[in-house]
Amino acid sequence: MSPTDAAAVFNVFRAKGTNLRPALRHVIEAESGSNDPMAVFLTFAAINAITNPHTSILGYITHFIVEMGFGAAVGYFGGKLVSYTINHIRLQWEGLYPVLSIALVLSLFAVCSAIKGNGFLAVYIAGLVVGNATLIHRGSLLLFHDGIAWLLQIAMFLILGLQVFPSHLMQVAKSGLYVSLFLILIARPLSVLVALAPFRFQLNEKMFIAWAGLRGAAPIVLAIFAMTSGVPNSRAIFNTVFFVAVLSVAAQGTTMGQAAKWLKVLNPNPARQRIPLRYHAKALRNKEVVEFEVAQNSVADNMRIVDLPLPKGVLILLVAREDEDIVPNGSTILHRGDVIQTLVDEAFVAECRKLFENSASPE
Repeated sequence: MSPTDAAAVFNVFRAKGTNLRPALRHVIEAESGSNDPMAVFLTFAAINAITNPHTSILGYITHFIVEMGFGAAVGYFGGKLVSYTINHIRLQWEGLYPVLSIALVLSLFAVCSAIKGNGFLAVYIAGLVVGNATLIHRGSLLLFHDGIAWLLQIAMFLILGLQVFPSHLMQVAKSGLYVSLFLILIARPLSVLVALAPFRFQLNEKMFIAWAGLRGAAPIVLAIFAMTSGVPNSRAIFNTVFFVAVLSVAAQGTTMGQAAKWLKVLNPNPARQRIPLRYHAKALRNKEVVEFEVAQNSVADNMRIVDLPLPKGVLILLVAREDEDIVPNGSTILHRGDVIQTLVDEAFVAECRKLFENSASPE
């Protein structure tokens, strides 16, 4: 029951228009994404310890190092390979790029699992690498994967719901309530305080991270593994885990936005706006639509577009300023926080990023 659900947390914030401080957002995202592979390893290790008690501790340690090491390596280098493949392969139809991305991700998981690595960790790290890379068709890929994520979540909860009988939940309600209170009020806050002790987080930020530990589908899926492996009392374990997950969402999920306000962890700056503009990559070879955010004291801050030392052939398409989209001209003055959408040659992306997003002037 240790894995937290980042998707549930940020769906709550998105629904209520809540914008967290970037540092907190990154911590919750990193924790929620990285603790699933660890939970999978610990669950299978516990199942193996029950069903095969003769396995040595050294065997578990060796297995852990191999799983996490191979998973991290395959994820990083696989993410680089996925980015390179998407940017350099030329498919006839734009709709094939989402299919290609799914095929590449499944291949990464299969390769990592075949060499005894942790496929979940590999896919998560590859997602981080690809998400921070510059991609063609980025907009269509994001829309596709967002839709697939929602579809799979709906299907998953539907299937998980079919495994539960409400009358069985009432049988574990008392023990499930005790477990929930322990996790929410004792175990989670203590673990957060210990884990974040070396870092410069304020007490209110630590309190919010502790409260943001929603349980989602991952613990329920792991409980199903216990049932299919023949672990004693696995049905009671599954019902308890399901009860705890539902109670966590009901108690923490409904109060998450209010808790962020009470603890004063909201980001005073508006969320960065995404500009809804797409183009056909086949018609513009070696060109990319790339977004940059104007940083304070950067070269572009408080400068007219006509005065910018832009590389040859770079075209500024649109400027997003707060809630307004501006079609720019040469006299448009850029300010910090503006999101600039540009059509730029692949070779000049790094130079443009330095111009807009670095505080120091370009050499």
